[in-house]
Amino acid sequence: ALNRLHRLQCFDISGCANIKSSTLNTVAETCECLEILRVANCHQVGVQSVISILRACPRLGELTINGCSGLRELENSLVPAIIAAPALHTLHCSMVPEFAPAFTRQIREARPDMSVRQFGRKYCNGEFEFEYPLAVPVKEKKVKKGAKKGGKKKTK
Repeated sequence: ALNRLHRLQCFDISGCANIKSSTLNTVAETCECLEILRVANCHQVGVQSVISILRACPRLGELTINGCSGLRELENSLVPAIIAAPALHTLHCSMVPEFAPAFTRQIREARPDMSVRQFGRKYCNGEFEFEYPLAVPVKEKKVKKGAKKGGKKKTK
């Protein structure tokens, strides 16, 4: 069925636990117009299939690999493929056990134009920005001495 989808631009299979690397290999062979690939939490997806997508889909601009625990040995294979992907501008890579901060640094040094989003923060235009506030301070109301907390006094 995938071989009929040569004009597919966005492929989101996030959370599909049974998706294997062979599915992504078929996408790489068939979907040369692919611009967005989201495979978050697909634990059986391997490095070679993601590399195949990066090499075979020159229009790929956004890649989400959050939580893909099957991705191993990234330094010598996946990181160079990410850097070499011509159109890739956004990489979501939170909760990938092997994706060390050194890889993020290596990518941002080679591709300062790329937005790398990892662990609740993103690297864009030379700086880290927090996407999600980790803790929002709550302003405490000052209570006058002798007054009860929680509102007005009841009148009889």
